[in-house]
Amino acid sequence: MESPRPSWENRVQSEGKLGPKLRQFIQDKPVDELVDVNIFLTAEPASFLRGGAASLEAMDRATAVSQITQGVNAYQRPLVGFLEQNNAGSVRRFWLNNTVGVEVPIRLLSSIAEREDVRLIELSVEIPFESLIEPEGEPKKKAIHRKTTAAPPDPRRLWNLQRIEAANLWDLVPPLTGEGVVVAVLDSGINYNHPDLTGVMWDGLPAHPHHGYNFADANDDPMDDAGGHGTKCAGVIAGARTGVAPGARLMAVRIGGVGLYATERTFWDGMTFAVEHGCHILSMSMVWPYDTYLGWYPDYDYWRRASETLYCLHIVHVNSAGNQYVQLATSPIPYNVGAPANCPPPWLSAAQIGLCSGGQASAITCGASQEGDDLEPSSSWGPAEWSDYHWPPGLIKPDVCAPGSNICTCTAAGASSLYRHDFSQTSAATPHVAGTIALLMHACQRAGTTAVPARFLEALESSCVPMTGQVLSKENGFGSGRISARAAYEFGRARGWW
Repeated sequence: MESPRPSWENRVQSEGKLGPKLRQFIQDKPVDELVDVNIFLTAEPASFLRGGAASLEAMDRATAVSQITQGVNAYQRPLVGFLEQNNAGSVRRFWLNNTVGVEVPIRLLSSIAEREDVRLIELSVEIPFESLIEPEGEPKKKAIHRKTTAAPPDPRRLWNLQRIEAANLWDLVPPLTGEGVVVAVLDSGINYNHPDLTGVMWDGLPAHPHHGYNFADANDDPMDDAGGHGTKCAGVIAGARTGVAPGARLMAVRIGGVGLYATERTFWDGMTFAVEHGCHILSMSMVWPYDTYLGWYPDYDYWRRASETLYCLHIVHVNSAGNQYVQLATSPIPYNVGAPANCPPPWLSAAQIGLCSGGQASAITCGASQEGDDLEPSSSWGPAEWSDYHWPPGLIKPDVCAPGSNICTCTAAGASSLYRHDFSQTSAATPHVAGTIALLMHACQRAGTTAVPARFLEALESSCVPMTGQVLSKENGFGSGRISARAAYEFGRARGWW
């Protein structure tokens, strides 16, 4: 079955299998010039699960991943052979969305497009990594006093952890802390030497001694850079003094950094690594933006399919909505929420079903709230548009909000015990949601129940606190409101989910 896509992309697809960015790029270029492309194949990865997606309940994750990877690799083999016979460049293969990346001469594109196993060919582009975190030209917020401190904070006194009532779960007997849950942080890396983080890093065994992998620099050391974005996210998830789930384990997946450029392939590499190495939750505080001025357009087909594969594998995927609301002129609705945050969630609320309903995927999308439960001004707004969520009314986004204003967290300053007090926007909100789900997943493990992403989202949304200006139970900009770890736990506990 063909994956849904935004309708603007439907229109360009009617012109053939060459994507709009690729067609524009190759205009007036000599036919022997090389072009770097992503080739999107026809088969859905989930179709290679023996017995279909429903059979996943009866098998472990490793078996399901093995079946999908073997099926996708076999399906890609004829195309890869064709490319090798025609002296194409080195081939990169991605099973998560059944895509092949390769550099080919322009003259070969028509032959590739004629193949029945190929659905779309699009240009591979790179953009500054920092633009995936914060929109270019966004006005800077006034800094609060004492941005960096050395004194260890008391987690019970931090406003954000108080607001989501995380301590209520820590105080249970026995406590819920996220123990046994692995959260992969796809970002700029993690300062795994920070005293608050060194004891909660994922054990990568001899193959990955630095607790993850660095896809930005193609080595095994995902240490964060001076920007420290990934470390800030990690601190909110599981920092000993700043984290929602201080018992969880953090897998560091570095996919970019200050001064570097990123491609969508780097993200897919990082997501694949996390899945193959057993992460339970994938936390990503960045989006691939839609920007008409800069000419940045996500490859929506590729992202949607990756999100659907994560959903099929029961992997929780928490993603920031982005901070594009201040950029409406170039990132208009229904494309204000970047990819993959604009993908459908694993559970559809009654509010969404009342408007329109389509397929499900993995994206639990996070907006940002302030201390008074006001919406952060930059937090991106839905709806999102897909061919199965026609706009209007479209797909409501975000799904939930969480604290995202002047958050205290860890820094990337080596082994020093330093803390930042100004982490803000949807980047800061997202790890609150990832950490809260880690607490609920710990509850599942203790109760011996299955961890189901749809249940986590239903519990979060059904127990949210309404925000200032929110009128409906779920609406664009606010989602279902600001999360409460305590209330979400009680909601699921009453239903026997954990």
